[in-house]
Amino acid sequence: MNAILLSKKSLGYQHIPKVACTSIKYALYQLRTGKEFSEEKAEKNIHDYFWNEHKDISEANFRFIVLRDPIKRFLSAYSNRVTHHKELSKEFLEKKPAGKLLLSKKEIPINPSLHDFIKYFKEYQTIPTINHHTKPIIEFGIKDLDFFTHIYKMEELARLESDILKHYNTDFKLPRLQTGGIKFKVSDLNEDEMEFLLDYYKEDYRLLSKYYTKEMILEEWKSQSSIENRYSKREERMKTLYLHIGYYKTATTSIQKTIYSSRDTLKELDYLYPKCWSDNHTISACSAFRDTKKPIHKFHIKKNRTVEQVHYINHNNKENIMKEVNESTCNNIIISGEGIIDLDQEELEDLKTFIQTELNISKIIVVVSVRDVVSQATSGLQERAKSGNNNMKAKGKDIFVEKIARAIDIYGKENLKVYKFEDACQNEFGPVGHFCEQIGIPKESIEKLNIVKQNESISNKAVDLLQFINKKIPLISDGALSKGRSDKDTEALHSIRGGKFILPTDIQEKLIKESKEDREWLKDTFGIDYDDAKIKEPLVLVYDELYYEDIVSVYPKLSPTIQELTQRYIKNKKNQVEDIVSQDTLEKLLLWIRRYHKSTPEHKLQGIVKLFEYESLPTSASLYREIALVAEEDNQIETALYFMKKAQRFKANGKMINKKIEEYEEMLQKNNLQIGENR
Repeated sequence: MNAILLSKKSLGYQHIPKVACTSIKYALYQLRTGKEFSEEKAEKNIHDYFWNEHKDISEANFRFIVLRDPIKRFLSAYSNRVTHHKELSKEFLEKKPAGKLLLSKKEIPINPSLHDFIKYFKEYQTIPTINHHTKPIIEFGIKDLDFFTHIYKMEELARLESDILKHYNTDFKLPRLQTGGIKFKVSDLNEDEMEFLLDYYKEDYRLLSKYYTKEMILEEWKSQSSIENRYSKREERMKTLYLHIGYYKTATTSIQKTIYSSRDTLKELDYLYPKCWSDNHTISACSAFRDTKKPIHKFHIKKNRTVEQVHYINHNNKENIMKEVNESTCNNIIISGEGIIDLDQEELEDLKTFIQTELNISKIIVVVSVRDVVSQATSGLQERAKSGNNNMKAKGKDIFVEKIARAIDIYGKENLKVYKFEDACQNEFGPVGHFCEQIGIPKESIEKLNIVKQNESISNKAVDLLQFINKKIPLISDGALSKGRSDKDTEALHSIRGGKFILPTDIQEKLIKESKEDREWLKDTFGIDYDDAKIKEPLVLVYDELYYEDIVSVYPKLSPTIQELTQRYIKNKKNQVEDIVSQDTLEKLLLWIRRYHKSTPEHKLQGIVKLFEYESLPTSASLYREIALVAEEDNQIETALYFMKKAQRFKANGKMINKKIEEYEEMLQKNNLQIGENR
């Protein structure tokens, strides 16, 4: 029998689609090479990689196969290939000859439901990928299971891991892969569909009779159906879900923290705010329903998580919320995540399908809070600065139309509640109280909630410093953490005091002009008027004694890279400011950093080295010059002179370099004279 052969390990594996074969292939690659498989480096997927590895495995000492109940394998194939990979969507089918033929048959639904998929199964099997993942395993040439030395049921993968460990004395961990898609149970099939599938897979059941039988799957189907009949009124009990999708910077954090901390009170009022996710549902929802072709969510990049780890987390998040919502007796469910508004059309549709089919929700109400374009952009830029983003461009176009219209297309305008953040702030209980009223919580009950007020704004001085740092080294670059950066490494700088951050007047004017069509659309569609925008004058930055105190307080808490960038910022500002107060403060700060900060020269050099690593600069005058200046700060003048002369080799006419060499030589000469006099 030809299958995957690892000849050096004398191991053979017969794969079957939708029976953990992707996970097993990833693990086999690591068993062979000692490395994790990377599609980017291999320039092919794991299945193409092993395609050329198909050889006769009859002489292998360890020959194994993993089996699965045929009908459950069918349901998994529908879930993954149809609902997740969209292989029966118009977009996918238009690219395939067989798909074009299928599209010409108008009576055949695209993106079929499970029931339609079975009804027109023969037609859908003309699509090669659908056929490959659903055809009986006997069609893969598997006739006799006695050929294999080791046989595992899908439910026994832990035993497979254990046997490989014992046999080869090496870890063999199966990552959870290809888990995307809505999960279906055998009870989702009606009686006719069960009969059809039992007949279609009758030869498979005959082959697998020691492991899976028709009687076993029928018993499971009857048992599940019986349980679900007892809860047939579940949809009536849990009929409304309030989907709070944004916008950013409209008191979403206060709302989420309030309702999360008031879950018990809300439960008494017939409202469930799931506790299986964190207080802000953005990451859980946006990651779980993110298109798998896109890079993983930036939150996971900050945590240095692999794609496999993210898939596992997403799967668990879906399973956990399904369990909590379906076991709850509440009639009203709340999901709140301001990032949900950024999901694209297909992702939002997947979320809607999941809510309806897996959470058994009959009605979805989408809640959206909007804000004046200029103040929205102002708060948004602060948030980007805090999160390490180097994109500080303010956008005025497609603020409302693009995102809210997408929600209207999917959920219907009649199911959207859109309100002004500015109006919400006038509520007796603030934005939290206004939100609660929007979802039907009576005023007398709002009084009982533990309302959390959260102000996440930072000063103009903090924003200016963070923008400088992020421009030099953003937190994330090329889909990974930048060298020298780490999650929350600038958090200490958020406390720097100063005035209110206000956008430059020209940027404000640009935003108002660009957003005209959006504002008109919002007014026509929801009666929300933002025509009274006013230009505000930004405050001039003055670095005073409070700034000195704040930097001295937070500087020791910073990483070497952020310390180095902060010092560079202060140097730059000292050369730019004109007022005496700022000049004196910044000079005083530089003196403090040089004389009193206890970090070693090696500690400071780490920051410099990280900068040059990130900027990919070759060894040059700049590097040697910076090292010389660090040595000077530590009063190691001979070392400073040595490195400054190295810098001179690269830049012989550098004025600053030549001036410093003269200074160092003069300082050393004076020191030598003093030593001579003391003798």
